[in-house]
Amino acid sequence: MYVVSVLDNGDLRTFVSQSLKILDRVVYAVVRGSEKRFPLSEIVDIVPVSTAPTKVPVTVATPRMITTQIQ
Repeated sequence: MYVVSVLDNGDLRTFVSQSLKILDRVVYAVVRGSEKRFPLSEIVDIVPVSTAPTKVPVTVATPRMITTQIQ
């Protein structure tokens, strides 16, 4: 499963795709059961995601002191 971000006439659209393939600079993504085609030049990001969430232990992080460095 993939999260696909696409530019559509200047607007950012994000889809969840069940399958994905890239052929000849065209991205073929199955979105809601139907295949969609996007030019590779309009793809902003493709992120693979797992279908089942994994349990991650919650840890408490202490705030870090952030400093800027002037050169």
